[in-house]
Amino acid sequence: MSLSSGSESASFGGARDVGSSGCPACRPPTPRPAGFASRLGRRVGLLAATLAAFGAGCQEKPAGPRRADHKAAHSARYHPDIRRSPATAPEESAPPLDEALDPESLLASRPAGGEGVSPVMFVNGHVLSVQDVLEPILGELIRASRTLGPQGYQRLLAERVTQQIQMQINTLLIYHDAKKSFPEKANEVLDKEVDKELQSYINAEFGGVRTRFEARLRELGMTEADVKERIRRQIMVAQFQHQKFKPLLREPPRRELQRYYESRIDQFSTPEKAELFLIEIPLAEILGKPPGQANAAELDRAREQAREQLAAAAAELAGGADFQVVARRYSRGAKASAGGAWGEITPGSLTRRWARVDEVLFTLPPGGTSDIIETAEALFIVRCGRRTPARRQTFEEAQEAIIERLKDEQYAQLTSDYIRSLRRAAVVDKLPEFARAVALAAPRHIPRPAGAEPHTAETPPPR
Repeated sequence: MSLSSGSESASFGGARDVGSSGCPACRPPTPRPAGFASRLGRRVGLLAATLAAFGAGCQEKPAGPRRADHKAAHSARYHPDIRRSPATAPEESAPPLDEALDPESLLASRPAGGEGVSPVMFVNGHVLSVQDVLEPILGELIRASRTLGPQGYQRLLAERVTQQIQMQINTLLIYHDAKKSFPEKANEVLDKEVDKELQSYINAEFGGVRTRFEARLRELGMTEADVKERIRRQIMVAQFQHQKFKPLLREPPRRELQRYYESRIDQFSTPEKAELFLIEIPLAEILGKPPGQANAAELDRAREQAREQLAAAAAELAGGADFQVVARRYSRGAKASAGGAWGEITPGSLTRRWARVDEVLFTLPPGGTSDIIETAEALFIVRCGRRTPARRQTFEEAQEAIIERLKDEQYAQLTSDYIRSLRRAAVVDKLPEFARAVALAAPRHIPRPAGAEPHTAETPPPR
């Protein structure tokens, strides 16, 4: 659907007629998007990744903006559980923004208390609060705080906070230009798309349960209108960039495609894959504690008990029993309820106590079953399902993907240059203090239970 304003067309379905050669920010990454809302969601997601990638180049100005409504920054809406820096603290010359907001520096400087932090930041006079930054990433941080180790979580926290702040700064700067060219007649269409995106967000992040979404907002001291405003800005910016940069993208010549293919030949190869089914008995499940805390006699008894159970499972398999039925009966691993089905994996993708499983799997033919495998932490029986051999795409097969990649690179360069020009003229106040405030207000790490499985690309953290 589109609305016209004079000779200008305000189309929110810009990705519809773009096809495989359109604007990378608007082009859906899959050949057949499920619908407009999914196209728009992919557009906003790619936009966020693009904006976050261009954090360098802006200088934080020593003088903050002059605001008639500066009292808003002192309201409860902008104050999480932190203390503001003393107003009389001497100001130092501001470092370049890419130095002031770097994941490593944020990791090193995360405060234990509330000193040296600011609950708000100003971007050309627009107030950005701690809650504004945490809201889009809070679900991910909560899940990561429960599944990652402490150092891994701290690193992810610093990276996500840095990316989100940079993305929101860039979005606000572009939004200032985007709203100037946005036709007033399109507001009704935009409101409908905002509602669709909000529902998609609730479905993805909260399982479609609105009460969970509303509880998250209450926790943050935000309203639905705040989230809608964020989505509205993102859609407007995505559409603005589509209209601004699509006409500038050129079709790469064949010789450029050929050079790209030959210089990155490994990128057009898919590794071998094998479907893994596993019956697993971790020794910790029998011992009731990590094997490292058991004495030799306890380990011997636990290992013998595990052998007996797996021997019984192997006998049933030899008699023709279905592997998944047997796995549900005997396995005590993480995938027992799924019949030991791990899906397809690639060589080397499993680590720690599963590393030996990975090695054995790729020695088996399709449908093959291993003997009992023993490691220091667990005992296993491995079944190989289907096998997918490694394959390399021909140049002809890869051409469409190469064209998209080269246009993505063009788009990224155009966007980078544009954002840097905006950031050079931007007034961004209280950035380092604000980043520390966001990190301080984020969820704390929750230790994982002993013996919990690591997460691979094939077994992502639970949502």
